[in-house]
Amino acid sequence: MEFYFPEKVFFVMIAGHLTIIKYLAIWTINDGACIISGLGFYKCEGKVAWDAVRNANLLKFAKITRFQHLIVSYNINTNAWLLKYVHKRLKFLNVRILSHFCSMMFLAIWHGFHTGYFTAFGFQLVVMNAEKEFVMAASKSPFIKNLVGKFPRLPDLVGFVYLHLLLGYCVIDFSLLHWNIYRHVYNSVYWYGHIFFVSMFLLSKAYCFFTVPVPCRVEKRYGQEDAKIK
Repeated sequence: MEFYFPEKVFFVMIAGHLTIIKYLAIWTINDGACIISGLGFYKCEGKVAWDAVRNANLLKFAKITRFQHLIVSYNINTNAWLLKYVHKRLKFLNVRILSHFCSMMFLAIWHGFHTGYFTAFGFQLVVMNAEKEFVMAASKSPFIKNLVGKFPRLPDLVGFVYLHLLLGYCVIDFSLLHWNIYRHVYNSVYWYGHIFFVSMFLLSKAYCFFTVPVPCRVEKRYGQEDAKIK
């Protein structure tokens, strides 16, 4: 039975959300067990809390509008540990994107050696950087600024639809693991997620480059060089 492209996108979205919800459910049950046993207790600045080992924040997850927001709502402890003990210790590389890449590859090895883990976390690096560049480009667009001024809730609405429409695509390889399996899924949906995020990254980069005046770019470059000399 052959399905139309929108139907395939819908199936991918639903399958991805079911995968994410599975982990959210497990972590929530685990959090409850830790609270009952007392492992979740901690005291900070005189305030008592019970979420010391919480790994998922359902309320935050329900309201996220960017993939960047997943860091503080999904797999929270792993993300915090990775940032503190891996990413920050790679500062000696002096290249942020390289530090980020090494961190993602560490996560892939942590999960296992299936190709799906490496492609999933590698693609996550593309998604995060494309999203960052788009937000930067959007902040410089007079048209978007005027539009947001008229409709303040528009970014949240667009972001919510964007994230949940593409979230399922981002976990295809993480769910299926084997290249000979998940490549058929990618082929059937024409790699729309990869095309979307790579295009977002390139177009956002181009927009920022051509909208920033040349003197400002030169001044910024020489300012960075002076800082290194000092």
